[in-house]
Amino acid sequence: GGRPFGGRFGLALSGPLDPRSAALANRLVGNPPFAPLLEIAYKGPALTALRPLVAALSGYGLEGVLEGEAIPPGVSFFWPPGKTLRFRPRGPGARVYLAVAGGLEAGRFFGSASPDLRGRTGRPLKAGDVLGLEAERPARPGRSFPQEPLTSPFRLRLLPGPQYTREAFSALLSGPFRVERADRMGVELSGPPVPGGEGLSEPTPLGGVQVPPSGRPLVLLRDKGSLGGYAKPALVDPKDLWRLGQVWPGVGMQFLPSGLSSPIAVLTWE
Repeated sequence: GGRPFGGRFGLALSGPLDPRSAALANRLVGNPPFAPLLEIAYKGPALTALRPLVAALSGYGLEGVLEGEAIPPGVSFFWPPGKTLRFRPRGPGARVYLAVAGGLEAGRFFGSASPDLRGRTGRPLKAGDVLGLEAERPARPGRSFPQEPLTSPFRLRLLPGPQYTREAFSALLSGPFRVERADRMGVELSGPPVPGGEGLSEPTPLGGVQVPPSGRPLVLLRDKGSLGGYAKPALVDPKDLWRLGQVWPGVGMQFLPSGLSSPIAVLTWE
């Protein structure tokens, strides 16, 4: 679930970049919403079950393959012992979440099992790691839940930020933008220059659109630093933050004011 209120200690929020998909994966196997699970981005690992399991995938961009059988996101399935689950690309998106009934066994720091690699909390998984179950939890496979489809370009609603100016907000709405870099710290965009600059260092908000002197916006995500001094003329509407966990380099993005149902402009990228 991440570490809310840990920023005053220099801790990143952490937790899933797409919390909606993570919660759905846990729901499909009967776990509590914040039971430990795996976030798998771009390219998945090969995982072999050591005991009978009920598991579920949720998210976008990948599907599971269990001994040749496709396992799409949004469904729970039986995972026999000795069988290996692999992953392959499937449609738009960047991340899926793998939950097992009972949750993954994991130590917690400041209330969360989430790694924070920049903060030296936890470490990445590596070949040969053995994962355990946190608890025995009976579950039946075959549960499914439809997921909201992703659209390209990504359309995100904006709210005024701490350093709001009409000029900067209008520049963000004018678009078009393209994702140059996307990781757990943030999403860097290229497009029309946005007025920004440096100021006093202050706490950085989740979803803040930070604009350095270069004029290239950076949307701050869960592994962001806790302090920053660049102008933040806008915030991504919290209802749209989950979408930023599914963007990838090269995809188009457009902003519209929060509260409007129709976009300001339409953009497509090859």
